[in-house]
Amino acid sequence: MHMKRPIILPKKSWLTDLIVTEYHWKYKHQNHQTVMNEVQQKFDIPGLRSACHRVRNNCFRCSLHQFWKKWLASYLPTLTRRSKWFETQPPLQLGDLVLIVDDALPRGCWPKGRIVQLVPSKDGTTRRVHVQLANKKIIERMV
Repeated sequence: MHMKRPIILPKKSWLTDLIVTEYHWKYKHQNHQTVMNEVQQKFDIPGLRSACHRVRNNCFRCSLHQFWKKWLASYLPTLTRRSKWFETQPPLQLGDLVLIVDDALPRGCWPKGRIVQLVPSKDGTTRRVHVQLANKKIIERMV
């Protein structure tokens, strides 16, 4: 609901930053457009877009998320390069140490495990493996 006469605030005020920060946290670090729409319902801030960008740039959680997104997009693919379609790679062997990527776990807490069994497909290529985790639990994963 838009107010008939919203409160006018200067764009480089500590109060403006405080209000934008509150909405930024309230809407769980969503994009600046969401924050701007919500703030504009109650306040009139000239240069609100720059205030939203300033708050987002100062937010540690958002900075961490941006770093993580860039790291996943640029650095991680170099570690797990899918060259198996273009080059012959040594096949997985029993006892190889592998990293289990799990989106449900927090960043950097992906477990490591050892391959305990190879499950070949009909054409003889290993498509699945059984991996033993540190807690002795055995899981099956696709290669």
